[in-house]
Amino acid sequence: MADGVAPSRGAAGPPGSVGGDLRAAREAAGMSLDDVSAAVRVRRSVLAAMERDDFTGCGGDVYARGHLRSIARAVGADEGALLARYAAEQGAPAPSAAQVLAVETVPRRERSGPQWQRAVVVVLVVIAALAGVQLALSHRHSARTSAPPVGSPSASQTPAASASPTPSRTVIAAVPAPTGVTVQLTVTNGESWVSATEGAAQSFAGIIAAPQVKVFTDPQLVRLVIGNAAAVSLVVNGHNLGTPGTSGQVLRLSFGPGNPTLPG
Repeated sequence: MADGVAPSRGAAGPPGSVGGDLRAAREAAGMSLDDVSAAVRVRRSVLAAMERDDFTGCGGDVYARGHLRSIARAVGADEGALLARYAAEQGAPAPSAAQVLAVETVPRRERSGPQWQRAVVVVLVVIAALAGVQLALSHRHSARTSAPPVGSPSASQTPAASASPTPSRTVIAAVPAPTGVTVQLTVTNGESWVSATEGAAQSFAGIIAAPQVKVFTDPQLVRLVIGNAAAVSLVVNGHNLGTPGTSGQVLRLSFGPGNPTLPG
């Protein structure tokens, strides 16, 4: 089991059972029950019960199969073998395609809210940048039209004073630098499970396969949990950080505004 992953409490199912295989695959992937819960959006207590071969908390056979599929993908287990063993042990009939689709599309609906919030934040940042540019241009135009031409006396100047004209000044307002955090995550090879939190709300958790790209933004903080660090590359606030870790390594990273760094 990888460093930093605490063993789950409670006895697991016997070796060769569905629950025993689930726990063995999770520990081989170096993931805790909390990591798997964040990746598949299933309560930790339900996952712990499934590892004890107790599927009563899943809400029925169709949901139990859907959870087994999601967990197998998150920990890198053979989902076909798990489902076949579950059917043999539980004596449950295979679900229809419509039932499986209904179970697997629930997490996508749950993530729709944070995606809209992220889009609103991006629009507000663009509007603020455009307003800053417009303000700078307005100040520059005002300075050029109000200043008298070089060498031309004003109406109040005497002939003696007009001999030494005062040169005009051009006022240029500073455009405010963009603020906030922008993280671009690209899966360059294979696949990796990723959990992203923008601010205080989790906005994504799931498996990403190459060559997919995900962008996460927030005014203050973006936090990531990456399950296979060698499979991804990161660009944070316009800085290319490259590949953050090694194959199978689980990383927990936090980025704020400014120049980003990776842990040493």
